[in-house]
Amino acid sequence: ETTIQVSDFSSGEIRQILIELQVDPASATETEPEAAKNLALGILQLRFGRTEESPIEEIEIPLSILVDDDEARRDATNNAFAESIEKVAAEVMSAEANEAHDKAMMELEAGRVAEARNILQQQQTRQTAYQNMMPETMSSTPQYQIFDQQRTRFASSIQQVGAAEHNGQLRRNMQLNSRRQGQQMAQGYFSSSNQAQMRSDEINANYGQPPPPFNQQFQPPKY
Repeated sequence: ETTIQVSDFSSGEIRQILIELQVDPASATETEPEAAKNLALGILQLRFGRTEESPIEEIEIPLSILVDDDEARRDATNNAFAESIEKVAAEVMSAEANEAHDKAMMELEAGRVAEARNILQQQQTRQTAYQNMMPETMSSTPQYQIFDQQRTRFASSIQQVGAAEHNGQLRRNMQLNSRRQGQQMAQGYFSSSNQAQMRSDEINANYGQPPPPFNQQFQPPKY
């Protein structure tokens, strides 16, 4: 049993749950050479409450995978669902990016600046390479747009790593922001929290750093 913390469902937003399964299709191979076989994986049971106080509801979803020994027939089936496969793969890559960013911030907090920078740069390279390989038809999808957001996030962190080495407050802020941004992006590109964060980032980028306190801006003349 796995527990996942999400915000209340009262907002009407879509909640995305990413599940990774390792499947051994050996029991289904070479059993029906003339046709693909649907291999049952079990039942996914979701138990949830719409708010903290609401009663627990339950949904059962049968899981299965289509197994085929014929390579040409298998490729044809996969091509028919290429867009869905790409969307799931993009979600996986974004989740891995969130984990990598959190790990880099932990390395930075531990004083291993080179390691932190290396993790950020390697993940940024992976994201760029994967995004360039995505079909053009996905350029307007939330999965593609979340990659743009991730790339901006990683570029900003790489730029700040050097300054954060000797600035404890900056390191703390970067670590807190990493967790917050990862949680928001995990809710989906169009989630209200992620969209609010994007607007906030745009405002901060346009106006730059906040002005210094008043007593630092105005120095009375000396007589």
